[in-house]
Amino acid sequence: MARSISAAACFTALMVMGLSVSAEEYTKLDGTVRETESATPVADALVEIVGTPYNTRTDERGFFRIVLEERESYKLMISKDGFQPYETVLEARDLTNLDLRLTPVSIPIIEISEVSKGRFIRGVVRGLDPGDYGQYKVLVYVRTDQWYIHPWATPVEGKGFALIQKDGTWEIESVWRGHPSYEVAAMLVSRSYVPDSPLTGTGFDAIPHAAIVKIPAEGKV
Repeated sequence: MARSISAAACFTALMVMGLSVSAEEYTKLDGTVRETESATPVADALVEIVGTPYNTRTDERGFFRIVLEERESYKLMISKDGFQPYETVLEARDLTNLDLRLTPVSIPIIEISEVSKGRFIRGVVRGLDPGDYGQYKVLVYVRTDQWYIHPWATPVEGKGFALIQKDGTWEIESVWRGHPSYEVAAMLVSRSYVPDSPLTGTGFDAIPHAAIVKIPAEGKV
């Protein structure tokens, strides 16, 4: 892991080595990191000067400061879980009072909102850009003695999978076959994914999915 280096540490280390350093050899880089749309400060974001050991983290106000050796330009990278990494090149004359923005990464969520025995299973997808709806489909599995695609293992919309509608909702047909059911699962997967039924091996862990939800079936599927 890279080490944070403060101004005091830099000067102290050089003094210990018996070297004389003038203030002109170092410069200050500082600024504030905020969310792109809300302008809310982003705390604990990692701020790094790429290719050097200089780095720090933002405080609760989103503020950071790094004292580093002078160069003509610096490649700055900012990262934090839940946000898209930010990278830019700064000229030596533009290093203070920086206003930098991180864009949150949307994490899709899938929900099952209604199960009607022998009729339909409905739900909604949240946190996904509507422009990306066409890249995904919803698979529904029901657990009886094993996890089976519901209601049919067929590549037909509404029967073997559901598509996401403009308002984020989805719906699939439900067929009562007289078997006791214990759980219902809905998964958001790539439109091109071809599912297995029943599930084998490591089960859902083997299926590449963007989101999954499981609820008790209570015998009503």
